[in-house]
Amino acid sequence: MILTKKFASAQKYGLILGIRGSGQNTSYRLYHEEEILIGRDGSQVQIVVKHRAVSRKHCGIRFDEKEQCYYVCDYSKNGTKVSGHGRLPKEQWIGVSRDSVLLLGNEECSFLLALRCEKN
Repeated sequence: MILTKKFASAQKYGLILGIRGSGQNTSYRLYHEEEILIGRDGSQVQIVVKHRAVSRKHCGIRFDEKEQCYYVCDYSKNGTKVSGHGRLPKEQWIGVSRDSVLLLGNEECSFLLALRCEKN
């Protein structure tokens, strides 16, 4: 019962973990309904990935705390893939489960979409 109360009061947030490519070994917090953009152009995006197959504004990611899932939108020329989903349709928000792997461009750059909790 105490664990349930502590868990219920914990703040949940999304965590984008770089697992391959120039974003490897980096992590970014993503809070409810906030959008984080990934791409090559630092003036347009929050997560900069230096790779020729990654577009200037490649994709957007949102985290839904209530559903504990992600939404991803592909803005790119070379495509965005999600493990288990294949290539995403262009400029449509698609629901993606946590612990999915996001693959950019020619798949040399990838990110894990995780979930974290912190006690308030």
